[in-house]
Amino acid sequence: MMRQHLGPKAETMRLISPGTCFNTGDGIRMAFEIGATGAGDWSGMHAEPVDARSKSSAPVVLVYPYGVVVDQNGCRFFDEGGGLVHETWEWFARNIHFKTPNSIAYAILDSRF
Repeated sequence: MMRQHLGPKAETMRLISPGTCFNTGDGIRMAFEIGATGAGDWSGMHAEPVDARSKSSAPVVLVYPYGVVVDQNGCRFFDEGGGLVHETWEWFARNIHFKTPNSIAYAILDSRF
């Protein structure tokens, strides 16, 4: 269903919650088959920026407001000061996955001395 509503790139999203791979939309389809009506915005989903190198089930990375974020070409695509983390991480994660080359972004941070 993610592919149907969000496009083919949705298939490559990393599923971070245990058991999410079993959420195939069957319950929603069954409800539609007996007459339920869809409502709300089907063009989005909950997403979190994660460290792709991690094997952890939820390797959320929320350091982006403390530096500069760039894509693989070194281009900024996000206003790091555009809001609090809890206000921006969904937009940030979706844009990394759907709009940056290879769905990869880098946070460039300064070291503290």
